[in-house]
Amino acid sequence: MYKTKASIGQDKNDICIYNNHMNEKQKHENIQNDDSILNDLEKEIKEMEQLLEDLPLHEPIKKTEKNDPISQGDKNRIIRENTLTILNTLTAREERLIRMYFGYGLNYSSKVCEMARQFDLPEANIRQQLSTAFRKFLKKYFSL
Repeated sequence: MYKTKASIGQDKNDICIYNNHMNEKQKHENIQNDDSILNDLEKEIKEMEQLLEDLPLHEPIKKTEKNDPISQGDKNRIIRENTLTILNTLTAREERLIRMYFGYGLNYSSKVCEMARQFDLPEANIRQQLSTAFRKFLKKYFSL
């Protein structure tokens, strides 16, 4: 049986309407899936926020005599003594470079360019001597 142009146009219309209906239905299902995913994510976020609130991150750790038998003053004294002992084993220039760079025993620390001007040497030489001195210092510090 042959179809007329009108019936063919009607069939195309029906197909378009059906496709539109299916697209709307699929969009609705996708929106529902997205909503359920969002709800799940919101639940997980709330759980994480609750866990974060329960963590005592904002409270400092309270040290007692049992936890820390050495006072902070004693620790500083020990570190100062160790540092002086090691500085005395370095050469005079190495000691002076480290003291100047870190401001140890001074009221200020110097930059490499300032130290280069003071020693009348290029900055590269000062950096090299400083790194050598610091390497020696650390080697002796960690061997104590």
